[in-house]
Amino acid sequence: MNEALKRTFLYGSGAVLTLGLIYAGFIYPKTVSADPGTLLSIAELNIGFAERLNSTGAGDKIIKFREERLREAEKRLDQVEKVAPGLAITRELRGFADWVREDFEGAEHWYRETLEACKDDLPLAVKTLENLSEILVIRKKGLEALEVLKKVRPENRRTRWFLVNARAQNLLGNAEARDASWKAALKEAGTDREKKKYCGDVVAEWDRNKALSTYQSIPEKDVYTFYRISSLKISGGEPDSAGDALRRAASLNKKVLSFLIRRDRAFWDKWDKEGIWKGILQGGAKGDAKADPRANPGR
Repeated sequence: MNEALKRTFLYGSGAVLTLGLIYAGFIYPKTVSADPGTLLSIAELNIGFAERLNSTGAGDKIIKFREERLREAEKRLDQVEKVAPGLAITRELRGFADWVREDFEGAEHWYRETLEACKDDLPLAVKTLENLSEILVIRKKGLEALEVLKKVRPENRRTRWFLVNARAQNLLGNAEARDASWKAALKEAGTDREKKKYCGDVVAEWDRNKALSTYQSIPEKDVYTFYRISSLKISGGEPDSAGDALRRAASLNKKVLSFLIRRDRAFWDKWDKEGIWKGILQGGAKGDAKADPRANPGR
């Protein structure tokens, strides 16, 4: 799929219904007081919505709305800077906005700025080091990514650290180190459904079968899990079983499934030559769109 899948693990995802209300202008406040906490929350909310509006294959209206949300967030961050200059979180959110915009050079800049400003905030420092490392992987700077990851002490390394490390090792062609790090991530994830989803998303970059087995091992599958099983099946030349998984997703929440397919429309146009998804979505609405559309352990 794309980098949005990895971002979501860190920054989270909200309900499609809420996105629709924001889009319609029902719950977004027209004015806010210049309180840093309020402004930061609104900035994060806007960036999060923009992140879910993947630009690949999206229509002009969606792309325009996506950019409007990012600009609104940056406007709020500018306000925060005026009333509370120098905050690390402001820089971190600017990095997030640039990541969503796919300005990876800009994201790298802001994450480095964040590190300079958050020396006394260990959780934010760890998260930012992981963010910066992942951006460096995206920019094909594998060795730099590994050097940044080394700055996270062993006792602070969790699922995401191991997965970013696995991606860096994969970029450098270090299969043994890559697989060991991915296995460590899966072990650390335990029975956490959201973390296991992220493990599946990452390993799909180099091993479709492992990704499938990871998703299939999740005991209480949600819409996104069945969706990913379906996408992996159809790209592997198994349209019948892909359709079965897609129908399972639709039975849980058809509106969320529709959102995911529209978001990844270019993928489905490429692989689903028989139009399986169209038949499933046109079979009648089901679901209230309140289910979480993607992995979401929270930001």
